[in-house]
Amino acid sequence: MPNVTMVMSYDRPYDQVVLPGVRQYARMAGWSLRLLRIARALRPTDLTGLGADGLLLRGAVPESIAGLNIPIVHIGFTRLRGVSVVVGDDYAAAAFAAQHFLDQRLRQLLFFYRGDLAQSPFRWRGFLSAARRAGVPCQRFLLGKRTIARGTWQLADQLADLAEVLRELPKPLGLLAADDTHGERALEACRLAGLTVPDDVAIITQSSDVQFCEMADPPLSSVAADPAKVGREGA
Repeated sequence: MPNVTMVMSYDRPYDQVVLPGVRQYARMAGWSLRLLRIARALRPTDLTGLGADGLLLRGAVPESIAGLNIPIVHIGFTRLRGVSVVVGDDYAAAAFAAQHFLDQRLRQLLFFYRGDLAQSPFRWRGFLSAARRAGVPCQRFLLGKRTIARGTWQLADQLADLAEVLRELPKPLGLLAADDTHGERALEACRLAGLTVPDDVAIITQSSDVQFCEMADPPLSSVAADPAKVGREGA
């Protein structure tokens, strides 16, 4: 019976929704599946004595992990030789969101970019590509004039700058947020701008945190990324 260890964190909602797919495959394949839950980056010493025949990883991955002579799969973005990667199709998900906006006859699109998120470039390209095919104006927002002038990032500046952009763009418009945090910030920027959601600005985010999206006011729509399938494919 193969011994497979899955390393996950305590506080990431995505880990919780990936796990059912991993469990499903492990039972079908007859694995002995062990969960190692840590609240920091994995260290090779964390695996001492586990006797793992393979690793499924979430979160940060140290380069030294790639030196282990066992199969390793990272569910997420990484760039380590010897470590395989399974992720959702962020390009397709963003194109799907854009098409939904287009189906609602919105004729101005905006991507609320997150610069430190590895998925952002894929989401931007998918969103922009769908908009271009339809001949609809599409732009992205990352840094506004207040942040550029100050030289340092502050949340209040980001919200004020985004509110200003939203006021100036033609309405109704569709906004895709890079993640749930940016979705909530988009809602706040709409309030600052005196715009209603979804009548003036329709918002979609890419999030697996259902509770977070439902607690927003108004609740946030999100692309269903099927994390359980990602977990099964990783396993």
